[in-house]
Amino acid sequence: MPTTYAWQVLNLDVYCQVGELQDVVYAVDWRRVADDSNGHAGVVAGRTGLGSPDVNNFTPFPNLTEAQVEGWVEERIGVAGLAELTATLDQQIAEQIAPTVEHLAPPWI
Repeated sequence: MPTTYAWQVLNLDVYCQVGELQDVVYAVDWRRVADDSNGHAGVVAGRTGLGSPDVNNFTPFPNLTEAQVEGWVEERIGVAGLAELTATLDQQIAEQIAPTVEHLAPPWI
């Protein structure tokens, strides 16, 4: 089964008031997780700033959806950034499957 990837939105930072707009999201704290369905997983976390709000396309805070916020993050990160996150997650899973390093206790313990 192929690896699945998902966003987890952890926190939304908002300006209380921007002009006539209230609770304007300006940054998103997130995690991107991967699961290969064989017991291996990866996770990366980050924070993405969103820039100025679009007053002509503003969604009131109570009406925001998870998919909408995830879309904002993906748009700001861009195709190359998303590919880099995916590569990092894939590397984490690959390291679990075939470790290249390990942590050993000192032999005198």
